[in-house]
Amino acid sequence: AIIPAEGVEPNVKIYHERVEFVGSSKQNNISILLHNVTFEDQGEYICFARNPKEKERNHSAVFTLIVVDELKEVDNTLTIIIVSVLGGVIGLIILIMVVKAVVLAVLNKVQEKK
Repeated sequence: AIIPAEGVEPNVKIYHERVEFVGSSKQNNISILLHNVTFEDQGEYICFARNPKEKERNHSAVFTLIVVDELKEVDNTLTIIIVSVLGGVIGLIILIMVVKAVVLAVLNKVQEKK
């Protein structure tokens, strides 16, 4: 795509009807959307762009598209249990330290009165 001047949307060359330009150069979002993705679409995609403000400097990026059959849900039960146990242990340690500090403060006051 080439953006001839500031504030002008790029001239995008679409090579397939399933590809749609959804970005906006005004928001620095030059994005495309690939519709009805199939396993044959999997692979590397190269994006070329030229910026007239940078003396016609060319830019490119390579993206790898991986197509999966369906999104797999991850079971986070074990992680939740571990985090809960660790949180409980840390909370218990803090509670014990607070109780110890209060008991020591009370004992010091009792000894000072004697």
